[in-house]
Parts: sequence; C-alpha cells; structure tokens
Amino acid sequence: GNNNNNNKRKSHFLPWRKNQQAQQQSKTLNADGTEGGGLGGGSDGNTKLDTWSGVFLPCLSQILGIIFYLRLPTITAQAGCLGATAIIAICVLSTFVTSLSLSAIATNGTIQAGGPYYIISRTLGVEIGGSLGLLFYLGNTIGAAMYVLGAVEAFQTDLDLYGAPAEEAAEEELDDLVAFYEIDDDDTAEEEEYIDPNAVAEEEMDDDWFGNAEIASMVLMFILAGMVGIGGMKYINYTTGTFLSINALSIFSILLGAALFGMKVWDGSLTSNERAFGANLWPKFSPDPKTGITPTWASLLALFYPSVTGIMAGTNRSGKLAKPSRSIPKGTISAITVTSLLYFTQVWLVGNVVSRKALMENKLILACLAWP
Repeated sequence: GNNNNNNKRKSHFLPWRKNQQAQQQSKTLNADGTEGGGLGGGSDGNTKLDTWSGVFLPCLSQILGIIFYLRLPTITAQAGCLGATAIIAICVLSTFVTSLSLSAIATNGTIQAGGPYYIISRTLGVEIGGSLGLLFYLGNTIGAAMYVLGAVEAFQTDLDLYGAPAEEAAEEELDDLVAFYEIDDDDTAEEEEYIDPNAVAEEEMDDDWFGNAEIASMVLMFILAGMVGIGGMKYINYTTGTFLSINALSIFSILLGAALFGMKVWDGSLTSNERAFGANLWPKFSPDPKTGITPTWASLLALFYPSVTGIMAGTNRSGKLAKPSRSIPKGTISAITVTSLLYFTQVWLVGNVVSRKALMENKLILACLAWP
C-alpha cells in the first residue's frame, strides 16, 4: 500500500518538476544571451535547425564568393570554355569526395556540437582532430582576407580608382610591351638611356592605387573583425539570409542579362563589338592586361579552387541541427550540386556570347551584362 502511495505522489509532482526545470533552463538561456532566432546559429537551445536553414543555405553562401564574379570570366578567356569546365570538374570532384567521406562518418553515429573537430577527433583521434582544426581555422582566416581584397578591388574598379582612364591605360600597356629609349640632345652627341618599362610600371603602381588598396583592405578587415568580436556570431548570422538573397538576385540578373545579350535584345554597358559567339571555346593563354603575366592551366586551377571550399559551413552547426546525421549529407551535397551548375552555366553562357578581349580587360564584365 505504501509503494502505491509513493508512486501516486511522484506522478503527482512530476509535471510540476518538468515545468520548473523548463523555466530554469529558459532563465539560463536569457542570462547567457544565447536566445533568439536567425539563420545558421541564432536559434535558442530548444529550437533546432533543419536541412534547409542549417546546412544548405550556409554552405551555399560560403561556396559562392568573389571568384565567381571577378575571376571566373578571366579564367574562361584564358582556358576557354573546355579548359574552364575541366578546372571546375576537378575542383568539384575533390570537394564532392570529401563530402561523401563526411557523409559516411555523419551517418554512422551521433554527431554532437563541435563540428569538424568533433567528427575528426572521434574518428582519427584527438591529436589529428586538433591539428586539422587549427588548419581549418587558418584556412578560414586567409579566405576572409581574400574576400576583403576582392571587395576592395571591385570598389576600386567600379569607382575608377586605378588612375588613368581605360583608354590611356590600354595605350600605356601596349607601350610597355617593348623596350624604349629616352634620347637627350646636346651640342655634341646624342646620349641614349635605356629605361626599363617594368621599373616604370612598378613606380607608377607604388604611387597610384596599390598602396591604397592594401590600406583599405586592412581597415575593412579590422572593421569586420570588430563586428564579429563585439557583436558575436549571433548578430552576424541574422544578416546571412539577407546577403544570400542579394547574392541570388545578382546571379539571376547576370545570367538573364547574358542570355539577352546573346539574343541581341540587351547590351547592358557593353557594345555590339564585344559580342562574339563561340570565341572562347578553346584555350588561348596570353599575358594578363594588368600584370603582364601569362597564366598556365595549373595556375588557373589554383586560382579557382577557393571557390569550391566552404562545404564545412553546415557541419560547423552540428550542435544546432535537429537531425545532423541526415541534414549534413543531404544539405552539403545539394549545395555542391547547385553551385557547380551555376559555375558551369556562367562559363558556357558568358563565354559563348562575350568576346575574349572583353573578358580579359573588363574585371566587372558580369556587372556590365547584368539586367536591368
């Protein structure tokens, strides 16, 4: 009889205890400042992210970057559509194999908070997990610097801060391809002094925009680091959806403008002379108009490879996913597939309607094609 009374008493107080624990946990979350919604990590302790918001969108925003806008047209002009396609395929294949390995590990056990470090350390050991985690951190840091430099370059190109106008710069680059002499006339004889065009170009670069670009990049980097350090990732994640929407709208505008440009319906900021069909099918390596360096296929591969990284963005949120063993493989592979299709589409669409000269000389060719 006493046991039955005790069971009834415990069952009577059980709902009250659960409510008390829930209220206490809610107070703890409010005190820590971790409560709130948002894409990719701004949720509270009770709300878990699904595949779409927790893995697919973060991976998509990390993979698509500055190389898609500023460097892929140049890669297409140098390596041709066929060579650029091979470059994209090789880079995507390496990340796809990595995602398959990650998926195999994610589906064979329970994944907790810790992201890549947790997965690697539980599979290969704590020592290897810590080493790879450090490399992963350094890689993200260098990647952030690359995006900041790309942003500054885009602003400088758009605001025409390179110094001379485009026509004058083209004439100077043409003159720098050959050696020239400065002739001083005097009463008795002519003295010829050889001037190295590369040295002249370096002096002009030092006096013009290069130093300002470095300073601007450093200032922007410190501003972004301060935003992350003061506000925390919770506030940064609030803007992920907004920036990703802008990114998607810009890509749609670029691809639509390129299609209309090929159909001779829309010219954008280009001219009819810059329209050429099938002019970039085969590789044709030549000196870069700005640097004067002739790239190789391997250097273009190294240039493009950072644009396929970022597949670990969903894994970093493993502690906030409702079903990480299901969301990580599905969301990561889907993001790789979508971004790969975008890369292939840009190469074949833009490369087959724009002249090679325009792709080489105009760093903002995609902005010139965008509709409206």
